[in-house]
Amino acid sequence: MQLPLSDIHTLSLQKNSPIHLHQQLYEGLREAILTGRFTSGLRLPSTRKLATELGVSRNTVINAFEQLQAEGFIETQTGAGSYIATLAPAPLLNYPHEMPSTTATAGKLSTYAKRLNASQARHTGQYHLAFTPGIPELKQFPLKTWSRLLSHHCRDASSDLLSYAPTAGYWPLREAVAEYLQACRAVQCSAEQVLITCGAQQALDLCARLLLDTDDTVWFEEPGYLGARGALSATGAKLIPIPVGDDGITIGPTVSPEPSPRLIYVTPSHQYPTGVTMSLQRRLELLSFARQNQAWIIEDDYDSEFRYRGRPLASLQGLAKGGNVIYIGTFSKVLMPALRLGYIVLPKPLVPTFEKARSFIDTHPPTATQVALNHFIREGHFAAHIRRMRRLYEHRQSVLLEQIDKQLSDFLTSTPNDAGMHLLASATEAFDDQKMAQVAAQTGLQLRALSSYFIDKTDQSGFVLGYAGFDDDEINAGVSQLKKLFGILN
Repeated sequence: MQLPLSDIHTLSLQKNSPIHLHQQLYEGLREAILTGRFTSGLRLPSTRKLATELGVSRNTVINAFEQLQAEGFIETQTGAGSYIATLAPAPLLNYPHEMPSTTATAGKLSTYAKRLNASQARHTGQYHLAFTPGIPELKQFPLKTWSRLLSHHCRDASSDLLSYAPTAGYWPLREAVAEYLQACRAVQCSAEQVLITCGAQQALDLCARLLLDTDDTVWFEEPGYLGARGALSATGAKLIPIPVGDDGITIGPTVSPEPSPRLIYVTPSHQYPTGVTMSLQRRLELLSFARQNQAWIIEDDYDSEFRYRGRPLASLQGLAKGGNVIYIGTFSKVLMPALRLGYIVLPKPLVPTFEKARSFIDTHPPTATQVALNHFIREGHFAAHIRRMRRLYEHRQSVLLEQIDKQLSDFLTSTPNDAGMHLLASATEAFDDQKMAQVAAQTGLQLRALSSYFIDKTDQSGFVLGYAGFDDDEINAGVSQLKKLFGILN
C-alpha cells in the first residue's frame, strides 16, 4: 500500500532554518514512524517523486532515506522501492514526547537517588551574581601566567602526559600540596597521603560513600554547609545537628546526643556559614571524644588561606594523634571555580581504598591542569595571588559591612570577620528569608537564606552574603537592590 501524498505534506520543512533540509526530513519521517502515523509496510514514494512534492533536491531525500535505512526505520527492496519497516514491539511506537518525571520513570531510581531527590540540601555554584558565596575574584586572576604554564606543558606534552595518569593525582603536585599544607596549615602528612580530587565536593562524596553505611550516625554542624549535608545524607546516614556556639560546636558528656557518631563533620577554622573559629579547648575536646568513640572527623578547610589578621590557624588534623581526621581543601574557591581541583589528606590505611574507589569514578583528574598548577605553586604565583586577594577581600568585606550598616540596619546586622569570603547578615526581626531569596533571584541577586542551612526548624533568618568576587560598585548596587526588596516585601 502506497503512503498517501496528503500524509507526505504533513512533513513541514523550513527552508530558512539553520537545520539542513535532509536532517529536517529525516527527523520528520522518524517522528511519524515512531508515533505510528506512518505504519509498518507502507510504501514510500520514490526519492524523485518525494523531492518534487516537497520542493527539495533529490539528494536531500536520498540522504534522509539512507540515514533512516541505516537505523532500521525503512527497508529498501531492489526494484520495489522503500517501505516502512516492521518495528516491534508495537506499543513502544507510542512513546511520549516529553521525558517522564523522576517520580514516574520507566525504570526505578536507586535508593541513593531517591534520598537525593528528597533532600532539602542543594549544592549550587553556577552563578556569578551578587552575593553568591564561594566566588573568588576572577578578573584579577593572573590568567596570562596560567595560560603560559598550561600552553607550555600542553605544547611540549610527552606521551605520559597524554595518556592515563595515576588515580591519586600527578605526583609532583601531590608533593607540592603536602609541602604547602605542612608549612602553612601545620598538617601532618606526606605526599602519599594526598589525593588530588575534582574539587572539595568530590572529596566529600568519596568520604560519604566509603565511611558511612545506611543508618550510621553523623554529627553535623548546625547551621552547616549544604554541599556536605547533601553528600552525607544521600548515603542514608542519620545527620544529628550539633549547635554552633561562639567557639564552635560543643562536644562533651553533658551535651552530646546518643548514639555515638560514626563521623563528625566540622569547619573549624572558619565555620560555614557563621564564620566563627573553633577554640583550642573545643578542638581538643572534639579530638578526645572522636578517639574514644572511634569516630572519623572530616575537617573541611575550604577558605582558611584568607585570614586577614595574623597567620592562618593551624589545622585540627595537625593536633590529632590517632589518625582519624580527614582533611579536605580546594583550589576552586582559592583560584577559580572552573579549575575543579581540590585535595584530600587521608590517614595512610585509607589511601588504597580511596584510590580504588576513585578509579571507578573518573579514573584521575585532568593531567595537564595538574601539571600547570604544580608549576603555578612552585614558581611562587600561588602564594603571591593569595597575598593580593587577602588584601582585596579584607577591603571588600569592609565595603559590604559599611553598606549593610548604612542601608540595611533596620533589617540586617553583621559584624566583621577575621577571615573568609562571605559574611553572615542576621535578621533584626525574623522574616521568611527563603521566600525573599526566591524573589531576589528574579531581580539578579543570588542570596543564600540562613534558615536553609539548618537541619531542624529554626526561627533564625538572614542571609549568607558572598563578597570576594564582587567589586565595590557591584556590592553597593547589590545592597541597594536588597534594600528595595525589603521595602517591597515589608
